[in-house]
Amino acid sequence: MVFVIIFLLVFAYIFARVYTEVYRGIVGSDQQPDPTHAENTQQGHLPQKSNNELRFTCLNDSEIESRVYVYVRGFGNDSTVVDTIRPLAEKDPKFAGFFDFSYNIKSTLDTILSEYTEQLNTFLSEHQSDEIVLIAQSAGGVIASQHAHLLPTDRTTELHTMASPLNGYHIPSIFIPKDLQGLGHNLAAGVNPHKEAPDNVQAFHHKTITDEKLKGYCGGLKSFCSVQKIQNNNLRNSAEFFYPEHNHDTIMGHVARMVVACQN
Repeated sequence: MVFVIIFLLVFAYIFARVYTEVYRGIVGSDQQPDPTHAENTQQGHLPQKSNNELRFTCLNDSEIESRVYVYVRGFGNDSTVVDTIRPLAEKDPKFAGFFDFSYNIKSTLDTILSEYTEQLNTFLSEHQSDEIVLIAQSAGGVIASQHAHLLPTDRTTELHTMASPLNGYHIPSIFIPKDLQGLGHNLAAGVNPHKEAPDNVQAFHHKTITDEKLKGYCGGLKSFCSVQKIQNNNLRNSAEFFYPEHNHDTIMGHVARMVVACQN
């Protein structure tokens, strides 16, 4: 009898430790972050504080003579947002080209990054410009951030991610469903810190406070997921902005249109 009790106590202890490890990367508080803790970008382009919230300020450089736009789609490759902003980008008097990157979600992050690098390099070689405006939707922000250190150093670049699971979920491999493959598996396992981007790249992470889609990937324990923790893996020297008035769907169009409008 004593042996059974000891066994049950040990089992309960092991179960509790495993449970903690599984959800350590995703469990946390979803209280609204203090906007004063947001990182600032290079001097001269600091986020502006208004009504106790940091808001993105346009960086439109009047000396830029030409710019290209790059859009990296989200996990489902939905085209709604990119189809909306492309005509707006084409109205930019300095417009020099538009690259829309989609991918197979069954491919691994490494494979997608390889394809993205090759296609982006080809596009940039065929479309000379002074500036790159890069907008990345949801999981596309992980791709863009992982690739940021490879961006060219000979032209100004703005990189904007929108409600991106930059940190992933950090679930131990034994608890990841075996049928979850490719990019989905990579995000479940967690994303490594991003390598530092060149000095000519200014990165901005636009984040949600309430986000049922990001939390939905936590499965049955989504009520314990921290939206902020899932998004907390910023590029070094970047700035982050929080949008309590938007959810995962509405932040995409709002930020993408805002960024494009800044160039006109």
